[in-house]
Amino acid sequence: MPLIPFQIQIQNLSKSFHEHSVFKNVNLYLLPNNRLVINGPNGSGKSTFLKVFTGKMKPTSGKVTFSINSRPISEEFFYQYIAWDAPYMDIYPYFNIQETFYWHFQFVKPILRFNEWVDILDLKSYQFKELKYLSSGTLQRVKVGLALFSNTPILILDEPTANMDNENSQKIIELVQNFSKDRILLIASNLLRETEWIKNKHSENYFSELLTFSLF
Repeated sequence: MPLIPFQIQIQNLSKSFHEHSVFKNVNLYLLPNNRLVINGPNGSGKSTFLKVFTGKMKPTSGKVTFSINSRPISEEFFYQYIAWDAPYMDIYPYFNIQETFYWHFQFVKPILRFNEWVDILDLKSYQFKELKYLSSGTLQRVKVGLALFSNTPILILDEPTANMDNENSQKIIELVQNFSKDRILLIASNLLRETEWIKNKHSENYFSELLTFSLF
């Protein structure tokens, strides 16, 4: 995937619900090939941060600026640059996998063709099965695969290996390593298996940041 001159600036970003502060005064600057690990216990605010970051939820204060070649992008167009997977995100249960692929990639350019996509995700034997009949682990592979193989400069994965066994978890993690290069990657997780490869990577041109949320 070509390196896009994409930048994200997070300035004094805060979110509160009534008097409860979820996060406060977050400041970050992210570039292609940067990784942001967001961890903390369930209920600590990881998913809330992602929703505020993507413009799906308004911050209490502060702002997020997306830019290409230092030219800011309007918040209403953020979605065009983001591929996002999370266990709580629904997809139409009466589509089969093939229909889901072609529906999803009407809106964003795919990195792989359908036959390549089902092969690399080990989904070929399920391709004509409606999503409502898939196991939770297989359905999660479909959802991760849609995000991972969308040609976008930003990839957001919220607990990407949820409901998967160890073998499929490892396959997905390896795919994320290989297909997130040159993208800005955000992973929200409290599972070491999902973030260990980021924390252990050593490269001159590689940057990773850890953002930890705690329950108040």
